[in-house]
Amino acid sequence: MSVISALEFLRLNEIPEAWVDAVWDLEFTERKPLDDTIEDELAFSEDKAFRTLYQCLLAHAADQQDGASQSIWAILGENGVSIKSLVAVLSFFVLAGKAKTANVQQRVNGLHAASLYLLLLGIPGSIATKIFHEVLLDTCSDLTSHCWPQDSGRKRKKDGLKSSQADGKRSKPQRKETTEMEVDEAEEEEEEEELHFTTQDLVKVRAAVVLLVQSLLRLLHTFPLKDRPQSAGSCTQIFSKLLYFEPVIGEVTFAAPQDITKLRSVPEMAFYGLQLLCSPLHGDQKESLRRVFHRLLYVILMMNKGNRGKPSLLIPNQAIISTRDQAIHFVCHLVDKLKEIALPILQILLQHICFQIVEKSEFRSHGAQAVGMLTSQMESTDYASFIKWLFNFSRSSKVTQLGQ
Repeated sequence: MSVISALEFLRLNEIPEAWVDAVWDLEFTERKPLDDTIEDELAFSEDKAFRTLYQCLLAHAADQQDGASQSIWAILGENGVSIKSLVAVLSFFVLAGKAKTANVQQRVNGLHAASLYLLLLGIPGSIATKIFHEVLLDTCSDLTSHCWPQDSGRKRKKDGLKSSQADGKRSKPQRKETTEMEVDEAEEEEEEEELHFTTQDLVKVRAAVVLLVQSLLRLLHTFPLKDRPQSAGSCTQIFSKLLYFEPVIGEVTFAAPQDITKLRSVPEMAFYGLQLLCSPLHGDQKESLRRVFHRLLYVILMMNKGNRGKPSLLIPNQAIISTRDQAIHFVCHLVDKLKEIALPILQILLQHICFQIVEKSEFRSHGAQAVGMLTSQMESTDYASFIKWLFNFSRSSKVTQLGQ
């Protein structure tokens, strides 16, 4: 199937130009209603159509890089496809999937639309076509946190019950159990209802999440973020959150894969994404490492750290401890790979582990273990310097800033 044929389900020739201009003027911050007829038609779009379009674009992009095919931008232009309209319609699906009341199909379609935008952004010539928009890039990259149901295991219904995709009904309000995170009373009061998801629902959403993360990894291979520190910071935070997405079976290997589709789990993809962010393509490596280590600090401390406020403690269950161990091994991998660039920042990371560890025996035990494993990566002079700092630490509370 050609790219043009695969695009037909988006009905771009029916989209009013005034609506497209309004979407761009809003800078993709809110969902602009469409004509009822067109909106209803788009609402029935199936994820199979999105997957077909994605595969067509992916194959064409590969041919374009090999010089065996005409530029995708030229093909779209010759066939009268408005790039501006294409991006606006994709954002329509993305923002629909981001909504708290979105049903399963809306979430899946939103994730696929976000994957398409990231794929297009990574094709050579995307900058010249002016499809890049920082707000839309950040929204698409972080869509998993809105589309993947929180505490899905506790809210799962039996497969025989109706899927949220079919009825879109909401369940009775339920409070989250504090088995994974300490939540203060104010946050509990603000907690909203959640849709119920069947096992089939979760499998479907996870497949779309995997495609989105793969698309983000493909983008980071070619699209530089060195002049876009906000997007680089957002990606670092997104990947650090994805480390908790699901359990990893077996050991995690951090070697760069020949094919990203061979990565078995979302956390493995997230570690690879953090590694990609430390490449020179995305800016000064020291600053990139500082950002990554700052996020991994809280994984190692078994804390949850948002953009604001004090970090909250996680309950050190098997999943949390496993993720922490993987993060420590990943830091060791980066230090071994980047050597002189990473060692000074490793010193600062170790200082913050010592400084921010909480006065609870289990946390202190895990913290001491982390310090022991990380200092094994140091040369003798760096190790001696850290031990000297540790000796003086009891008399001083000053620690070099690891990040913001």
